[in-house]
Amino acid sequence: MRSALTLVLVLAACSAPNPPVDAGEPGTDGGREDAGTQDAGTQDAGTQDAGTQDAGTQDAGTQDAGVDAGRCATAPRDDAGGYTALTVIGDTGSGDGIYDPSLFYEADGGGGFMTYTSVPTAALVHTRIAFSQDHGTSWVFLGDVNVPKLVTLATSDRAVCDAGTCDGLIVHETSSIIADLTDPVPARRFKVFTHTYFFSAVSGINYPLGYLSMFTTAFPLPDAGWVETKLLGWPSSSPFSSLDAGQNLATDPRLSGMRDCLLLTEPGAVMRGSTIDLVVACLVPSAALGEIYMETRLLRSEDHGATWSFVSTLVNRSEALALGASGGLGPQASGPALFTWRGAEYLSITPNGPVGAAGNGYRGCLVLGFSDLDAGTLEKCGGAPVVKKAFLGFDRAFTGPCTFAEGATSPGMLVPTADLTATPKFRINASKQDPL
Repeated sequence: MRSALTLVLVLAACSAPNPPVDAGEPGTDGGREDAGTQDAGTQDAGTQDAGTQDAGTQDAGTQDAGVDAGRCATAPRDDAGGYTALTVIGDTGSGDGIYDPSLFYEADGGGGFMTYTSVPTAALVHTRIAFSQDHGTSWVFLGDVNVPKLVTLATSDRAVCDAGTCDGLIVHETSSIIADLTDPVPARRFKVFTHTYFFSAVSGINYPLGYLSMFTTAFPLPDAGWVETKLLGWPSSSPFSSLDAGQNLATDPRLSGMRDCLLLTEPGAVMRGSTIDLVVACLVPSAALGEIYMETRLLRSEDHGATWSFVSTLVNRSEALALGASGGLGPQASGPALFTWRGAEYLSITPNGPVGAAGNGYRGCLVLGFSDLDAGTLEKCGGAPVVKKAFLGFDRAFTGPCTFAEGATSPGMLVPTADLTATPKFRINASKQDPL
């Protein structure tokens, strides 16, 4: 679940060639165009305000989630006209808004938790947690899971630090929360996964100079002490990315299926008994294709997060294309989240596409079903994963990634949206709709 802010900044600047796709084409999550062919100056950013867009202009009946209309079922889509902005009582300092929600709220739970990205500014993004006792009707701020930290970082990339070292901030975003109640260490029973990376005032966002982290505590009380574990690292221009990481994508044999990943981001976890399934967005550079595309991959831990193994690629590049993903960087199956609904597990992914003045970015969420979660395989039709429901939000608005928990019956699927002309720029919407 990458912050919409960072995606807007990165994707809007990219213009690698990629064939445009008709914005009204069925099954394309609301439309896909090449970010490089879009003239940001000709698109009125003001029309991207969720409050001013007419959800009724999108015909749910024309949104065919399959790639073969003759054989594949048409997926229903959301009605964005019913969205309401979710607020967190007592949250101060999130001046640019809140984003990237994750929920732990059991179906019969009397209370539940939501982690989210607080966006004071691009330089200060971090993870916060809120609590609800009314099935998600209202949320109360509990505290910070992590905060930005000053650091002096060494790197061989002079574009990041022209002197070889520079000062910046370690920031955290795209969180995912689980309760691992069988963990034999009580202090680690609540777990929050994030993408942790380096931000510099000079070079800005540096996704590759990062790692996947896990923050743990016994219970998310307001004064809970969250302890960070550096889970998964990777090679980069700085030892910061891999030094002291529990596992390295480049060298650990259990992660051999992740060797081509430049980095991992947007972790999304779910508990099944004592097993943790973790979906991640894997950024894959391809010189042959002239792209840096994104795939959704599945990892698994059987020892409460101590070690991880590669299971499968859930949505590959060609399947992302079949689901309508497109943009200047290449097709992206990003923003993955796992959730349970009526006894079965589902995956939500966010393809990329046209988002008004921003050029290219998140264009809604597609709910996919598993044929075999143990094996890491999705239901497919016509060569693409079957879309159970599409949460596309408002036409060409920056929308997603989405999340859901059965106990949060009031807000239903949470659908974030971003509008850089609005105040605040980032918001989490309660769709008030079931995920299927």
